[in-house]
Amino acid sequence: MPYSHATRKTSVYLTEEEAESLRRAAAETGRSQAELLRDGLHWVLTTAGVEPRQFHSLGKGRGGQVIYSLES
Repeated sequence: MPYSHATRKTSVYLTEEEAESLRRAAAETGRSQAELLRDGLHWVLTTAGVEPRQFHSLGKGRGGQVIYSLES
């Protein structure tokens, strides 16, 4: 299946019950198991309170002066 964006293969270990539920959901919705997993992951990352990581060193130059601000 071609994607409009770069993808990366990964492995996920599921219990037998999770795997069967995923298989059933894919069959009932006509969507692939991978698509359902991507949608679930997207939901967790965008709506379940997972905040983007902030790097404390970003914008710090020699001497500790802020040379870049995330608010700008």
